[in-house]
Amino acid sequence: MPRIRAVLRATRSFLGRRWRVVLRTPRAARRAVSAVRRALAPLASASWPVLTSRATVTIAGLLLGFAAIVAMVAGVWLGWPHLYDYLAPQTAGERKDVVLIVVQVIGVTGILFGLIFTYQRLRAAERTIQVAQEGQITERFTRAIGQLGEPKLEVRLGGIYALERIAGDSPRDHWTIVEVLTAYVRENAPWKGDSEPATAADAPAPAANVALPPAVSTVRPRTDIQAILMVLGRRPERARTEERRNNLALDLGGTDLRGAQLIRARLERADLLAAHLEGAILAGAHLEGAFLWGAHLEGADLRATHLEGAILTTAHLEGADLWDAHLEGAGLWDAHLEGATLWDAHLEEANLSRAHLDGAHLEGVDLSGALGLTRQQLASAITDENTLLPDYLRDQGGAPPSTP
Repeated sequence: MPRIRAVLRATRSFLGRRWRVVLRTPRAARRAVSAVRRALAPLASASWPVLTSRATVTIAGLLLGFAAIVAMVAGVWLGWPHLYDYLAPQTAGERKDVVLIVVQVIGVTGILFGLIFTYQRLRAAERTIQVAQEGQITERFTRAIGQLGEPKLEVRLGGIYALERIAGDSPRDHWTIVEVLTAYVRENAPWKGDSEPATAADAPAPAANVALPPAVSTVRPRTDIQAILMVLGRRPERARTEERRNNLALDLGGTDLRGAQLIRARLERADLLAAHLEGAILAGAHLEGAFLWGAHLEGADLRATHLEGAILTTAHLEGADLWDAHLEGAGLWDAHLEGATLWDAHLEEANLSRAHLDGAHLEGVDLSGALGLTRQQLASAITDENTLLPDYLRDQGGAPPSTP
């Protein structure tokens, strides 16, 4: 016991002398303050270069660690006598346990500060990597945009697919890239009348076993335009969900997309105002809520196409194949459906007010949920005994008003 007390007294005496030299000697204190000021002076200078995040965290961590060590030493020096007197160990084993507890507390505190410092370094490293990645994406984006203006088709295609890759790697740039691609289509494929596309020679061949109307069978988009349409039509679900949340829609209004191949394309809520899609292949495409006011879809393949809630006012659907098409809640006011095939089409809540149904194939079609129909409209349509009419048009026998 005398030896342990001697060691404790010697330790407190040593720490007391050290701290009195630093804190209680004015000359030493002034020297310490001057040294700290000289060390921090460059940080306050306007000419000092801007520190990187890693350097800043390193310096802050060192200062924090130094402060922690000083605080622990001061706590041991100041608090040890009180702790020792409070615990009042009687045996050598108890005194040893007290010393071990203090050492463990100091060790755990040091580990915690080390973890905090390591975490800050990792955060700084992540920010550095993020900045580097953003710089690479910006460089890739600029290079891809430049490729779109090249005269060679291969270079333009490379730029288009590079932009698609960037949109996948950087979700924050997805909509910017979509706007670039849609603007490219609007500028390079605007509707100019009945003239053929300027570069029909590089247009892709039509899909096999697909019969297009004679008037549009040889009219197809340029290869780069078709590539952009494919890229836009296969946007990932995550990106489409974000677009829907922010009420964003593709703008392809007034474009010449005759003969375009858009099988199962995801074009929900797309703006296709007065767009020309004659002979386009849209089988299984998703056009829910699309704005197709005045659009031209003559002879288009719309089999099993999703047009729920779409606006098709004054749209031209002459000769279009709408077999099994989903038109629930669609607006077909004044739409032109002359000669269109609507077998097994879903027309629940579809508004057909003043729609032109001359020669439209409605054999076996369920019109019981359709809105705005009149006997005059159905008089020129092709119906049979299996055509189901709305209650407000059904006669006592349940037959259609006319069966040409």
